[in-house]
Amino acid sequence: MRDSGKATLSRHISLHKRIPNMAQALRNASPRDDQPEPRHMSIDQLLLFAERLRPTLREHQQQCEARGFPSAEIFQALKDAGAFRILTPRRFGGFEMPLGDFYRMVIAIGRGCPSTGWWYALGAGHALQVASYFSETTQTELFGASPDFSASWSFNAKDTSIERVAGGYRVSGIWAYSSGVPHAPYFMGGLKPPAEWGLGDHGAGTWESPTIAFIIPSGTYVVYDDWSDTFGMRGSGSNSVCVDNVFVPEEFTLVMNRAAPIFGHTPGSRLHRNAMYAGLMNGVVEGGPAAAAVGAGLAAIDAYVDVISESVAGQPLAEMPRHQRQLGLALAKIDSAQGITLQGAALYHAHAEKAMRSLSAFDHEKGLRIDGMYHTAETMVWEAMQLLIRGAGSRALREASPLQRYFRDITTLCSRRDQLDDRAVDIGAQYLRKRGERSN
Repeated sequence: MRDSGKATLSRHISLHKRIPNMAQALRNASPRDDQPEPRHMSIDQLLLFAERLRPTLREHQQQCEARGFPSAEIFQALKDAGAFRILTPRRFGGFEMPLGDFYRMVIAIGRGCPSTGWWYALGAGHALQVASYFSETTQTELFGASPDFSASWSFNAKDTSIERVAGGYRVSGIWAYSSGVPHAPYFMGGLKPPAEWGLGDHGAGTWESPTIAFIIPSGTYVVYDDWSDTFGMRGSGSNSVCVDNVFVPEEFTLVMNRAAPIFGHTPGSRLHRNAMYAGLMNGVVEGGPAAAAVGAGLAAIDAYVDVISESVAGQPLAEMPRHQRQLGLALAKIDSAQGITLQGAALYHAHAEKAMRSLSAFDHEKGLRIDGMYHTAETMVWEAMQLLIRGAGSRALREASPLQRYFRDITTLCSRRDQLDDRAVDIGAQYLRKRGERSN
């Protein structure tokens, strides 16, 4: 495969030495004997840890942006605390906490550093899909290597190829926006299957398009050093990943339709007897970004309070009704965004429970409605950020101001292609389709 000419990432992490043997790479992902195992933590203990880590995260924000991803020290601190075990099944040494608890942890980390919150959400969060859709054998290999699971997952692919070979596939391609890939022991990619496979095609980029998903361990791919120069979320580790003719065993792949309804058990819900692992992917993928947005919003509230703690002409800014109003309006929006995000998680659990018990399908319309909630939460945080920036004045836009960093982060988060304005068409269409089916 032709090299794009970009330098590979070489700072702090070593993901890039080519290891063609899959089994060897999995062994390398296993924890070292000298690493103590985290004891089981409650969500309150984990949130307290994140709160205590907050000053360090804030001290490291500038370096995180310059580096393009969180430091090895931050990664290790989160790992030692058990933060990467929240969604890992108990069967494999994980905490198997509800999805809402994971979002609360993302919010807490994002309040310390929005980039780190995004990196964590889009790495650790994919334990849910692995535990839901892959077989027991594959889960045993992946989680058995270490319950501290993290994997970036990108569908933004170019120059891809996939070839059927004995026992699996040969895969090549470049995947952009692989958020969370620095420090992650795995990468997950998605690509369109060749037309000759006869899996159908509903249009590139739609939920209904058939997708080949695969997971490979670090050492079998190259991470490009092509992040950190964006407007915001510069430290989120959303690097591109290059996969060059890598053999992927059959059991490490999925042929999936992300909109196909779930009715009955998934491999994961049958294995773990937990409905959390019986949900539809489109009802969860935007939850991590929404939680990261809420964390960034709370960080902005903290920064705004610092700004108005100063005095002008002997009068504290915090005593001025103008600043109190801006703060109150922003808090109302961010609190609402947090409530919406956590309610999205609760609905995901409720729909998955009914699907697992074969009471009603977790279908595309239900997933899209939750997805719309998450996008609405992000929009509300963006609106709150406008209030805070206008209230703080031009001083908040100086390079040294944390508030300008959070403004850049939220603006970037809400400038992606998959925004509510685009999703709303699908949400409305699916609602009308389902309504029509009920009336027939």
